[in-house]
Amino acid sequence: MDASQLGVSCCQRCRYFTLAGRRGGQCGQLNVTVKGNWSACSLAAPVFMEPMSAVTQPPVAVWPQGIVLNHPDFEQLESDYLKETA
Repeated sequence: MDASQLGVSCCQRCRYFTLAGRRGGQCGQLNVTVKGNWSACSLAAPVFMEPMSAVTQPPVAVWPQGIVLNHPDFEQLESDYLKETA
């Protein structure tokens, strides 16, 4: 498959390109210095090539006791989670 079919038209659009200077950079696949505006080679890969299923987010912490906010000017406020479990 040609690199242009993957949406990579030049070196600076490749996931293996590392910027070094104003217009140049380093190719991580070939381990050579390249210019960002050069046409992409057959080893080029889009920056966002990973499937969305591989992207994970850290789990969100849930406090089992809920959250209770106390303020002297207001009545006691409780989270909805606390009211549901009570």
